[in-house]
Amino acid sequence: MKIPCLLALSVVAGSSTGVTHAASTEPLALTNANVVDVRAGQVRAGVTIVLHDGKITSVGTAPPPAGVRTLDVRGRYLVPGLVDAHTHIRASPPRARRSSRA
Repeated sequence: MKIPCLLALSVVAGSSTGVTHAASTEPLALTNANVVDVRAGQVRAGVTIVLHDGKITSVGTAPPPAGVRTLDVRGRYLVPGLVDAHTHIRASPPRARRSSRA
């Protein structure tokens, strides 16, 4: 199954899942997730996402493959493409640079 869009998974529910280690080559299944499907304009509940080598290999409602480490995200939301939703872009040079011209 080909995943139709690139997903940068961000858990957005206010609390941490407790996962703080770097990406692993070991497969990981995130279970019981709410996935925001931006193409269909809906939230899919009870979804399992399987990751391997830092890439999404499956998204669906089937149980995780046998022997794969699982993490129950307990209904938290997984949102496609959100990396940093709060950024400031400067439209003008910093103040120090402007004041040195005077």
